[in-house]
Amino acid sequence: MLAMIFCMVVSCERESFDKGQYRYENQELVRTENGLMIQWGSDTLSDAIKGVVREIVTSMVYVKGGSFTMGSDNNLSFPDESPAHKVSLSDFYIGKIVITQKQWTALMGGNPLWREEYGMGDDYPANYLSYNQAKQFVHKLSECSGLPFRMPTEAEWEYAACGIVFSHEYSGSSDADSVAWHQGNANRTMHPVATLKPNELGLFDMSGNVWEWCSDWYGSYTSGDATNPVGPATGTKRVVRGGSFTYDAVYSRCKTRNSLYPTNQSLAVGLRLAISGGQSR
Repeated sequence: MLAMIFCMVVSCERESFDKGQYRYENQELVRTENGLMIQWGSDTLSDAIKGVVREIVTSMVYVKGGSFTMGSDNNLSFPDESPAHKVSLSDFYIGKIVITQKQWTALMGGNPLWREEYGMGDDYPANYLSYNQAKQFVHKLSECSGLPFRMPTEAEWEYAACGIVFSHEYSGSSDADSVAWHQGNANRTMHPVATLKPNELGLFDMSGNVWEWCSDWYGSYTSGDATNPVGPATGTKRVVRGGSFTYDAVYSRCKTRNSLYPTNQSLAVGLRLAISGGQSR
């Protein structure tokens, strides 16, 4: 998988996105406009690390929980999207963008696998990430911020990708080119985050650009209703969602599923973060 095909590039204007504001800050605490509270994990953190932590925290988007139909039985569906079933979720936060190379480097150092030919720079997605490496980043960020960061569950990811309106095949549109960098428009490379339209929640690139790790083990859906599902108890592969610049647009659908071994460092796989609960909004 992750094969690449020559294709035409689609040009677009970059849309700005709000990285959030701070309500107040002292030496130990930062309360942000989205209701999250940073409590610095050490008094020796560098200004660069603190700046990246603030940037990540303030770009977390609050998602009101609710019920939806997870999966799909329509004619575009892949077999593992069935059966469609009712899922109910509690409130959570999810990242407005995937973790960028700048953010990854500040906390973890660079990645020797990054290449200019596939997209490299501060605003490009941090790619070639294994699930295990993503877990290490989440742990480091949680230690620095005092916030319980994690990867989204597969159900949270799908709910947020659909923008809680469930009216589009892709995240924010039924026109893949307007919201997703895929094999047909990406010119064989990643693109900087937030260069296409966001979805209804203000989330960018949930369709296309890079696949995104979810916390679940990959497994078959069941037909029964579920509340805050976390996937199978065990497995061999972890879920990735969203499609990428190396796949056809159909793989960027909100419902499309995929999986990888936790140790795989694949070219077009990155990380979007989540936090449970409403965090004293």
